[in-house]
Amino acid sequence: MPFPGNGIAPIFECPSASMSLNTITSGGLELNGDNGFFSYVMNIDLKRAANGQTAMPWPTMPKITDLAKPAATVFMYDECFDPVTEKVNNSPQWNSVNPADRQTAMPRATIKAG
Repeated sequence: MPFPGNGIAPIFECPSASMSLNTITSGGLELNGDNGFFSYVMNIDLKRAANGQTAMPWPTMPKITDLAKPAATVFMYDECFDPVTEKVNNSPQWNSVNPADRQTAMPRATIKAG
């Protein structure tokens, strides 16, 4: 499963992402990492239909040519990883378990630096 340091998906790992084994096994995560952990995620709001409210159904995905300003659009970003040490949103138990999220899951250090 994808997890920083295990050698499976090194391209899609933030080199500074870390989480204690206790967090993983103690139920600190909503899904306990059943599908892996993600430190880089897709901007989930790109899956909005033209009305801006409805999500595009699977397998429909947005095309870059459909974006009004693709060069000014954030496609992927660092996500809050550890739900214990990165409680910067209202649902930290979902940190790192979804491959896509909203800007509310962006770590504060990234926001300050960006």
